[in-house]
Amino acid sequence: VCYIRLHKLTEAKELFDSILLRDPNNEKALFHSSYVNRQNGRLKDAISNLSKIIAHYDNHKKPTSFPISRIYETRGALFHQLQGWWWVVFVVDMYYMCMYYMHYT
Repeated sequence: VCYIRLHKLTEAKELFDSILLRDPNNEKALFHSSYVNRQNGRLKDAISNLSKIIAHYDNHKKPTSFPISRIYETRGALFHQLQGWWWVVFVVDMYYMCMYYMHYT
């Protein structure tokens, strides 16, 4: 994270990649790696990292390091930036958000 604050994105990416080699489900590394990918214009990689966090959350049903709504919101914004299948993502995200709120409220 310090590399990100210093705008050393290459070094940050290398650090997060080394962490993810040891622990592919490290949520903080996935989230911050997603940010670095987004800054470098690698939107599909950023979306992939966020999707891994969501999949891990769905499989284990335990709290994540970040609010799950923030993960969905960020991923949705990235899909919108890609101007791809954003409507499919919106429907899927709405389903998961409803399931999340029904479970925790």
